[in-house]
Order: sequence, then C-alpha cells, then structure tokens
Amino acid sequence: MGNALNTIVLQGTMLEILYQHSLVDLPASGPIPAIPFRYLGSNAKNIIVLVNHPDHTFLSEAQLIFLTRMLEACKLNMGDIALINLINGLDIDQVLNHIKPDKLIAFGVKLSGASFPEQPMQSSLSPDSPFALLNLKEFVFLSVPSLNEVSRDTEVSKAQKAKLWARLKELFSV
Repeated sequence: MGNALNTIVLQGTMLEILYQHSLVDLPASGPIPAIPFRYLGSNAKNIIVLVNHPDHTFLSEAQLIFLTRMLEACKLNMGDIALINLINGLDIDQVLNHIKPDKLIAFGVKLSGASFPEQPMQSSLSPDSPFALLNLKEFVFLSVPSLNEVSRDTEVSKAQKAKLWARLKELFSV
C-alpha cells in the first residue's frame, strides 16, 4: 500500500485537468491580461520550455518524465517553468508577446523565422544550431533537438544528453 502512490501513471489529459489552475497564489497588482494559449507549469522562475508535439496536449508521458528529471537535476521543477506546445498555429512571436522569459529552451523547434529582440552576441551561431546557447538582449536561449530524439536510449541520444547536460549546467549554474 505504501508504494501505490509511487506507481500512479497520469496521462497528458489528466495532467492538463490537474494543472489547469496555478499551483501558487500570487497577489494581483491589477488586471492580468489573458494569455491566448495554454501552458503547463507556473513559470515561477520565468523559464519557457518550447516543444512541438501535435499528438499531445503537452508531451507524452515518457517525455514528461524525462523533462521532469532534467529539471530536478538543475534544481528546478514544473512550477518553475512554462511548458508550451507550439501547436495549432502558435509561434514563438506570439509566446514572447505574452510571456517575457529570462531563459528559453526550445526542444526541436525551428526559430529561424522568429523576430528575436536583438542579434545574438555569438553571431556565428544560429538559433537553430543544435545546443546553441545564445545571450539575447532580453533572455538566454538554448536550442536542443526534440525531446523525442534526446530521450531515446541510443548511442546518439546518449551523446545528445551529455551535450544537453553541459549546456544546462552553463545555463543554470549547476
């Protein structure tokens, strides 16, 4: 009976229902403009995580577990981020018009068409370069292959996980 809670499996739709409201009550300083898209998490530390998974509301169960473990290794949790699935025509410019991140991590999302606030300081890198870590005017940006690619159990994925961990240590000073 004691281990039963450790074996509960929640589907994406159940997570959406459970996290439809913020987990943290913050005092309102005035009317908060409505955000025209949904995200998972509370964004307590102004970190946006972008994905593009049209078959899921946010992520598959396996990908959500991988992301959660990755966040825990960085001393973060789902309450610290806003997980946004760029589906149904949503794009990065729409996201940045409503949420101002300190850090943005894009998993498998091509951002070359986005209007970034300023050219990256390392001009030789493109926002779409794998594992590019760019200091932009308003936030730090990390480009990563899709969670589906990185979370696999292959030799290529293991090398990608090592590169990802190196960048995350840089990004979050862990």
